[in-house]
Amino acid sequence: MFRFFVTNPMLDTSQYGPIVDYLCEQKFISPPGEHSPRQPNLSMKGRSPEALLRQVEGWHARLGRIVGTRSLKWDPHPTIQGMRFFARPPGKRKDTPEAQVEYRVVQLLNAAELGEEGRRMCHCVASYARSCAANHVSIWSIRRLLPERTGYVPLCTIEVRDSARQVVQARTRRNELPTPRAWSMLEQWVRAQGLSISSWVGRGAAR
Repeated sequence: MFRFFVTNPMLDTSQYGPIVDYLCEQKFISPPGEHSPRQPNLSMKGRSPEALLRQVEGWHARLGRIVGTRSLKWDPHPTIQGMRFFARPPGKRKDTPEAQVEYRVVQLLNAAELGEEGRRMCHCVASYARSCAANHVSIWSIRRLLPERTGYVPLCTIEVRDSARQVVQARTRRNELPTPRAWSMLEQWVRAQGLSISSWVGRGAAR
């Protein structure tokens, strides 16, 4: 179980308790009228965070403890704003006449946007819906806009602890650390917004 949490750093820590409760109930506690637990041979092998969170949510819903998160939404942060950057495409020389590419830092404002970010980045940022709705954290995405604004490519997902005004996590696809380009934009945004970056937020190697 501990290895599962370690290998999925984008999982909201507020989900640890519900996940442990669910797993213990499934593996060790027999339902009323039954002689054995539902999953006595339960294993964490092969489990994805997304699937496990759906199971936990369904279990809680059956117990009448919580409602689903899919409709959750929240207001934009009152003091932290997004940002726009312009830079040449990666790998292009300075003397080439390539048009500059637009990058943006945007806040994710509902559970659906968190889910889309997690799907495209292959991590479990969707687990933060309740924490965002409770104003404990805010989640931001660094994105590269495609030509003619036909879409975007997500580059980095950022967690800001609102009470401390501090970036406590920054991850790219599959929970990798930010590239130098993403890190540079993260630092510029942090300075512009008067935030800080936690000492445990690392940056990845050049690529």
